[in-house]
Amino acid sequence: MIKGLIFDMDGTLIDSMDVWDRVDEDFVRLFHKEMSKEAKAKIEEMSFSESARFFIEEFQLDLTESEVKEIWRRMVYEQYEKKVPLKKGVMAFLKKNQAKKMAIVTSSHRELVDLIMKRFQLAPYITTIVTVDEFGINKTRPDIFEEAIRKLGLQKEECLIFEDAHYAVKMLKQHDFQVVGVYDKHWHAVEEEIKQMVDYYITDFQELQVN
Repeated sequence: MIKGLIFDMDGTLIDSMDVWDRVDEDFVRLFHKEMSKEAKAKIEEMSFSESARFFIEEFQLDLTESEVKEIWRRMVYEQYEKKVPLKKGVMAFLKKNQAKKMAIVTSSHRELVDLIMKRFQLAPYITTIVTVDEFGINKTRPDIFEEAIRKLGLQKEECLIFEDAHYAVKMLKQHDFQVVGVYDKHWHAVEEEIKQMVDYYITDFQELQVN
């Protein structure tokens, strides 16, 4: 029986990946540089802090990690505060499954997570938040998901993990987690690969019945 639901945030609970694609490109243009496809691919798996360090080194920026993160925060804050929507069916799904324990595991900055939690009033449903920056290990390893399961007081086999990112889905299945793939246009090119890996695949949260 499934007792716990663990969600990625960007691209899974909220439709925000376009925001980050634009921010990356707009940020490097501030310094009269261009974002290559190779650089975009490298940051897919990075945390907020790891990405900041990568940009400083890759583009030889005379900025600290904190300064880069603060620029990004200012660039996306209004989008998260007013514009970024929930993915299809999310709120109805959370209400329907309120009896289950829920967590967010995310590479996003804690301030942005808190903003989304407050804006959409998710606290009655999601009680545990684990961010990559706070935990110290990114989502290329299972540790952060195991930490969320531990905080929920559950076992691995009692939890479903919701993810849109190809690299995270691949890692989770390699470690025998139960995974729900969530469609996001950011990963459209590898959608069929994701479908083949996951236990369930949805484009709308209302498509899924959890027992």
